[in-house]
Amino acid sequence: MRIAIALSLSLALQLPDGATLEAMPARYVEAKQGFSIQPPPGWKVVPGHHSNISFGPSRDKVLLTITANTIPGQNAHAFLRQVALTMGVRIQRALPINRQTLRTLGADEGLRATFVAEENEIKKQFEEIWILRKKNRIYTIVVDGEPDVRSTRRDEIRKAVLSFRILWRK
Repeated sequence: MRIAIALSLSLALQLPDGATLEAMPARYVEAKQGFSIQPPPGWKVVPGHHSNISFGPSRDKVLLTITANTIPGQNAHAFLRQVALTMGVRIQRALPINRQTLRTLGADEGLRATFVAEENEIKKQFEEIWILRKKNRIYTIVVDGEPDVRSTRRDEIRKAVLSFRILWRK
């Protein structure tokens, strides 16, 4: 399962064969995976691999990818280390998410981290990776894309991430 998680993070910018961007309502609810989010206006849902769902604007190359997995007995720090090790990336920064934000998001624990990786000899930085844990469920929210596009869309991306809500109750 951990390998599938890492692969879903690394494949965030690739659409599956035959997949298209689909229009969505103002608030996207994924009852099966146990979350909801309000993507920026005009963003579309991108069908994902395994248990991930991505959102992005129709012409810019930036995606907000959410992955949900049940992993008993693992905290956010251990999960972050496992993902970094599996993906072969370096954790540049990892900061705990404050209690007020955790309550708003519906999480018990959370980290906001930045990875640095090399892809085809090009240094790549995932702008923000949020790892949220609710009981035995771990959610990752990955912002991936061209640095200039991420920078231009920083405010709307942050607003979308902060609109995320964990609905998982088990």
